[in-house]
Amino acid sequence: RKGNGAVRAGNTVTFDLTESVVDGKTLRTEKGVTAVTDDSMPYIVQQALTLAGRGGEINVYCMVSDVYPSGNIPEGLYPYTLLKYNFKVSAKMMK
Repeated sequence: RKGNGAVRAGNTVTFDLTESVVDGKTLRTEKGVTAVTDDSMPYIVQQALTLAGRGGEINVYCMVSDVYPSGNIPEGLYPYTLLKYNFKVSAKMMK
């Protein structure tokens, strides 16, 4: 769902994030995350926030190996496990 406002590089945005395995098991949920959209942000997150826009919501699918380094994969997951991320971007503009 596309939001009504654009998110550009250097903007501060607030969003909710849910990380889950495609079978439905939720690995983590974070509410009210505030971040600046810049090159230090993981590419997947930066693109998701930009595509969703302010007030938007987007689902992103990727492999565990796209997000976690090989020595830091959560227990019970494998590099080829498919993850689903749901981003809900706040419509409010941050200063």
